[in-house]
Amino acid sequence: MFSLFDDLKKQISFKHEHPTVDSTVFTSMKLSMVGTLLACILVTAKTYIGENINCVTGFKAQEHKAIETYCFISSTFSLVNVSEADAPYPGLGPVPSSGEEDPLKRHAYYQWIPLALAIQTAALYFPRWLWKTVIDRKKFKNILGDLDSLHLKNEGGNEEEKSSAEAKPMSWQSDTDDIKEYGKPKKTLLNLPEELLEKSVHYAVESLGTHTAYAARFFMCEVIALVISIGNLFVTNALLGGDFFEFGNTAISYLFGDVTDLTNPLNVVFPKITKCTWSKFGPTGSIQSFDALCVLPLNIVNEKTYVMLWLVYIVSTTIAAAAVLWHFLLILSSGLRHNYLVLRLKDDETKEVYSSMKKKLNYGDWFLIKHLSTKMMPTYFEAWLEMVDREIKK
Repeated sequence: MFSLFDDLKKQISFKHEHPTVDSTVFTSMKLSMVGTLLACILVTAKTYIGENINCVTGFKAQEHKAIETYCFISSTFSLVNVSEADAPYPGLGPVPSSGEEDPLKRHAYYQWIPLALAIQTAALYFPRWLWKTVIDRKKFKNILGDLDSLHLKNEGGNEEEKSSAEAKPMSWQSDTDDIKEYGKPKKTLLNLPEELLEKSVHYAVESLGTHTAYAARFFMCEVIALVISIGNLFVTNALLGGDFFEFGNTAISYLFGDVTDLTNPLNVVFPKITKCTWSKFGPTGSIQSFDALCVLPLNIVNEKTYVMLWLVYIVSTTIAAAAVLWHFLLILSSGLRHNYLVLRLKDDETKEVYSSMKKKLNYGDWFLIKHLSTKMMPTYFEAWLEMVDREIKK
C-alpha cells in the first residue's frame, strides 16, 4: 500500500536541490499541491477502499451490472427537505410526482474528482515550475557561485574541497582548531573562498541596476500563483455543486460536536446512500421505471479528504495573499524594503555597509541581495557585501 505514496514522497523529500529564489507564496502553493496530490492518491486507491458504487436493483447478473454502471456514469440523486419520518436514510424517500417542483439533488461530481485533483495538482505546481525552469534557469545558482556551502582545505595543500549541508556535522573551537574525521586528513577552515567571492562580486557590480526585470518576473510568478490559488477554491466549489465554501465550517462543527448520522452535514455534499432511476421498454413497448438504491463507499474517503483540502486551501490562499500584498508594498516603498533588509542582517558592521550603499540600489538590486543573504553562508555574505560596497565606491 505504501507504494501508492511514492509520488507524494518525491514532492516532500528533503533531498538537496540547486539553490534558487524562493518565497512564502511558493511554499504555500507547495503545501496545497502536496495536499491535493495526497487526496488524488487516496481517492484512486480502489483496491483498499472498494468499488465506486454498489446498487440494490432487484435484478440479477448482466442486467444488475448494467444498471449499476448506468447509475455511476449518469449520476445518482437524493431528495431535498425530505422529513425524517419518511426517510429510512438521509435524502431518501418517495419521489414526488412530475408536476411538483423538482426536489432532487443530483450527484455527478464523484466521476470527475480523480481527474480534477490531478489537474489541480499540476496547476498548483505550475508557478514554481515556470520560475525555476523557464525564467530562472539556474541564473541565481550561478550568481551565488557555490557560496551556500562551507569550503575546506587540506593542511599544507592547495586543493580546495567543499562540505555541503548534507555532510556529517563537524565541531570546532575556532578557525585554527583541527577538524578530525575518520579516514580523512586533518583539515582547517579556509578564511574565505576568494576566487568564488570575486566572481560573484564582479557579476553583481557589473550588472548593477539591471535586475529589475528579473525581480518583476518573480513577482509576476507570485501573482500567477495567487490567482491559481484563488481560482482553485472556486473550481473546487463549482465541482461540489457550490457547497465547498460552507462545507468546511459545517463539517468541522459537526465533527467536534454531537455526532448523529441523521444530522450529518457531510451527507449533503457526500451522501453515502442515494437513489437512481433506471428506465427500459416493457414487453408491450411501454416505458417502465425502476428505483435502485445505491451505496457510494468512496464518499467515506471523499468527505474526509475535502475537509482536509478545505483547511489546506483556505490557509495556503490566505498566506499567499498576505505574502503578495507584503511584496507589493516592498516594491512601492524603498524605505520599507531597505529597513526590512537591515532588520534581517545580524552583524552590525554588515548593516552599516548595506546602509552606505542602499541609495545606489534599485528594487532589482535589493531583490538579488536579499535572496543572496538568505542562501549564502553568513560569513561569506558579510565579505561579499563589503567587497561589493568597495567596488561600487571606486
